[in-house]
Amino acid sequence: MEIQETERNEEKIMKKIRALAGTVLMVAWPLVVGAADAPKPVVSLEGEATVVLCAACPDPKVRVGVIPEGNFKIKLDPVEHPEITEVALGNMRDASIQRMFQPTWIHGNDGTPQALEIKVKGILKPGTYGLSLSLQPRSAPAAPRLKIQVVYPEADLEVPAKLTIYRVKPFYGSPKEEKAQLDLRETKGLAPLTGIRFQSRGAVSASRPVNGRLDIQLPADRIEA
Repeated sequence: MEIQETERNEEKIMKKIRALAGTVLMVAWPLVVGAADAPKPVVSLEGEATVVLCAACPDPKVRVGVIPEGNFKIKLDPVEHPEITEVALGNMRDASIQRMFQPTWIHGNDGTPQALEIKVKGILKPGTYGLSLSLQPRSAPAAPRLKIQVVYPEADLEVPAKLTIYRVKPFYGSPKEEKAQLDLRETKGLAPLTGIRFQSRGAVSASRPVNGRLDIQLPADRIEA
């Protein structure tokens, strides 16, 4: 009798477990379906969401290919271009930076979107800028945003290890120094050089201090982009 009673109790426990599992699955199922049906932007990017800007180019801009979702077409006449709703550099968000990014559509004659082109007006601080774009700012301002990261590269300056200046000391008269050429080059070719400054510091020769200073001249005709 005790064995039969134990079997009945075990069968009741298993029924409760199965009922509980069924309840959990029924609760979880709508959540999974809801996540799958979450709205998406009207286009998706063909490649990576992070692009590098050629900031040293005459007309700095990035261009990313897009794939329209469903039968999405851009409204024409006039063209409904995207708008930047937010620009973030780390935790910093500044409206003045937001105005420096100008997005436009590249599209076919029927309004099929082909690419997004984002021009950059002005010089920015090197870093990765997170852009949030409203793709239908007039017809669907609350539609999901498209996220793109634009990398504004940092300049990489190549400096010679040392600069040799020759001093000629004649038998009579004062010593004369021969001018040496100092070449500084930006090696990446992606970032402009701005705000270059030179500062004279104390020098030593064979652990002995050297009096005097360097007189650096910057001829405008020798500065190349």
